[in-house]
Amino acid sequence: MLKDIPELRGDNALEALLNFYKDLGWNRMGQLDPTKVKMNKEDWSKLFDKLVKLCPEDRVSVGFLVIDKGPSGDNNVPKGKVLWEVEQ
Repeated sequence: MLKDIPELRGDNALEALLNFYKDLGWNRMGQLDPTKVKMNKEDWSKLFDKLVKLCPEDRVSVGFLVIDKGPSGDNNVPKGKVLWEVEQ
């Protein structure tokens, strides 16, 4: 299912990433497989930059967070959209 990219909200990168998934429809009850959440690589880069701005002193940790729990980049996904392949 294609959804619009939600606005990031939160005081830190972890909170913002959790809210990102909640805003997409994740109810926190089921297991989340971030490899099933895809966005255009350009949008992915913008997401990463926004997350880093929330914690500029900890860029490396934010990088690991996004690599481990962030959505995947895929240029087959239209810009401005997230492809949500997770069972909800």
